[in-house]
Amino acid sequence: MKKQILFSILTIGIMAAFLSGGTFAYFIDTETSSNNTFTAGTLDITLSSWGSWDFPFDNMAPGDITDLQRKLITSTGTLTPDHLEIQITTSNFIDGGIGPGNDEDAFEKQIEVTRLHIQNKGGGGFNNLLSLITDDDGDGVISLYDLEEYGVIDDISLTNNEMVFKVEFKFVTNAGNEYQGDSIDIDFAFGAAQVTGQDVL
Repeated sequence: MKKQILFSILTIGIMAAFLSGGTFAYFIDTETSSNNTFTAGTLDITLSSWGSWDFPFDNMAPGDITDLQRKLITSTGTLTPDHLEIQITTSNFIDGGIGPGNDEDAFEKQIEVTRLHIQNKGGGGFNNLLSLITDDDGDGVISLYDLEEYGVIDDISLTNNEMVFKVEFKFVTNAGNEYQGDSIDIDFAFGAAQVTGQDVL
């Protein structure tokens, strides 16, 4: 009888130990992976002189042609642009006040764009941008007026990290006396896009 009571007490004690959350030891190990950096790339172009960039042109006479003007476009970011965009606009027109009055559009039509292209700095990759511009006013000349009306010249292939933009202007031979003393600023904007179809300018 005493043995049964003792066995019962022992059994109850063991059960109580289980129910009270007895401690069990198991091996464990942990490892970490750190310094997993995520860095965004950069898309960047810079402009610099390369040869002639002689603006402003003063004292131009009808028939005068500028030297071929050049700007070096360099891709300096860590990402290569999909394409370039160029837009040429005008601002700050001043009427010289000689002869009948004229406006900005009329003076722009007296400035012919004789050359407009882009190519690799070391040669090759020639792209005649002038062939893209339409004669908006139908006078048989691609003028500064037509260039501004065209807007953004888009999807220009970047065939090298260093591209040379070139432009040349002519003050048309038949410009009338009323254009004496007129002046206008020509503004050039350059943009780089990461993907096809992306608009920048």
